[in-house]
Amino acid sequence: MTIKSLYRPGDMISALNGDIGMVLSPDQFRRIKGRLRQGKRLGAFFAPGCCDNPDYITKIPVILRDGSYNMMRSMNIKKREDISEDIIQEIRRIIDKGG
Repeated sequence: MTIKSLYRPGDMISALNGDIGMVLSPDQFRRIKGRLRQGKRLGAFFAPGCCDNPDYITKIPVILRDGSYNMMRSMNIKKREDISEDIIQEIRRIIDKGG
């Protein structure tokens, strides 16, 4: 049985307000959670305890270009294929510093 998901770690996304980000793996998400700030953006989950269980269908762990992270609802983000390599490398550096 295969597990379906809408998003995979490393996918580039944009939020409702146009912020660019990257989907995190569960390991990356755990590592940065205590080191970076939570963005609490529109479309994020705020209920206590929900952020510990990303399912990549409805709850997607995302790091944004400004260095904040969120657990986003899938309906409030969309995949982006047109992100420049410079922005992707910038976000990867943030992940490396934060974790």
